[in-house]
Amino acid sequence: MNIYIAQTGGGDDNQSGSRRSSIMDDRRPSLRRVDQENLLKVRRDSKTRRPSLAEVVPDWPTLHKVKRPEKEKEAFVEPLQDIKCKEEDGEITFNCTFCKPSTRIRWLKNKVEIFHGLKYHFDSSGAKQKLTIYKLHSDDSGNYFCRANDVETSAWLEVKPAKPLYDFYKELPARMEVFRTKPTILECHVNDPNAPVKWYKNGVLIDTEKDKRMKYHQDVIRRIVRIFKTTKADEGEYTCQIDDERGIKTTGSVYVEEPQWRFETKLPATLEGDENDKIELECSVQDEDAECDWFFEGEKILPELYPDKYEIISYGKVRTLVIKKLSSTEDLG
Repeated sequence: MNIYIAQTGGGDDNQSGSRRSSIMDDRRPSLRRVDQENLLKVRRDSKTRRPSLAEVVPDWPTLHKVKRPEKEKEAFVEPLQDIKCKEEDGEITFNCTFCKPSTRIRWLKNKVEIFHGLKYHFDSSGAKQKLTIYKLHSDDSGNYFCRANDVETSAWLEVKPAKPLYDFYKELPARMEVFRTKPTILECHVNDPNAPVKWYKNGVLIDTEKDKRMKYHQDVIRRIVRIFKTTKADEGEYTCQIDDERGIKTTGSVYVEEPQWRFETKLPATLEGDENDKIELECSVQDEDAECDWFFEGEKILPELYPDKYEIISYGKVRTLVIKKLSSTEDLG
């Protein structure tokens, strides 16, 4: 672009115009040249939007988004590990390491928070965390969590139950005196309802299939042997032994005594009857289990030898001898 100055006359005017022309000529080299290609691009873009100074003027300073360093993501560098143990082990310890020391540490079992105490002990050393569980029990099995700053790691604990130690807390009496014909009960108590036991008499295993008078009975922790009708042969040493590796046992001796039976009503002193009549001799005893024998002239009457003549009936406490056919020569006495 050229600028032309018209002269209107006068020497001074020539000098002044000459000075302005010189100034304009000096400023020309300082103008920036605009690249024609970029200018065309700006013109095309200007049809749709308003161009910015940064697009029109080269080297125009522009704003840039500040790039800040990303915050390091928190995590456990050493997570919890699953543990399998036995109840007999007594205690176990979970270990984990966070990426940095943290004061916001929480321990949970099955998503429920647990606290430091006699059962659980927490220990923190820098970024390292420990959970110790004392007095292990099968109920301690579960999923444990360590949570730090809302970041958590978890692991499973499996506690195998210990074998129960069965024992007696109520033993058999050392000596038991029982009466013949009466029921006998041998009873002891164990410390666990699941304790298995075996019964012995004089060191021989009792077989209830062979002797139907005997029967085993178990009621929670009670261990019982019943003898429904005791005989003299039932005397001996009885043992109840826990059927496990330890084989703990309790022993008691049984002594069978004769019962002391008495009559409530006695036979009449005399009884009359006619030849060939049927007659009954009746008395009663204090005990329904009382055993009675009938005698005639000092000899024991055996109905099985004379079924047509005698019959013995026992009903409750009543004892009856039936003479089916009286004889004036044989039955007097």
